[in-house]
Amino acid sequence: MQANAIQYGHDNVVLMDATFGINRMKFSLYTVLAMHEWGNGKPIFEVLGESTTQADITEWMLAFKQHMQAAYSAWRPSCFMADVAQWEINAVR
Repeated sequence: MQANAIQYGHDNVVLMDATFGINRMKFSLYTVLAMHEWGNGKPIFEVLGESTTQADITEWMLAFKQHMQAAYSAWRPSCFMADVAQWEINAVR
């Protein structure tokens, strides 16, 4: 997935969405996608967790950002999109 992040996520649109409570353990699956040249999403990062707090989302988003910048120091999306979940939007800021 790191190769997808470098190839499609740098200077491009990155999207995040989550599923809530779709399994018997009630874990959430967060998927971060980068758009490729044909407008389809390529997965670049996924997190499965039991917490959906802003603090937890911020923690793993920061870890992902640091990992990507260590692998490719110039890595920076042009735009980051999330749905209307305010805690997700706040975590990205």
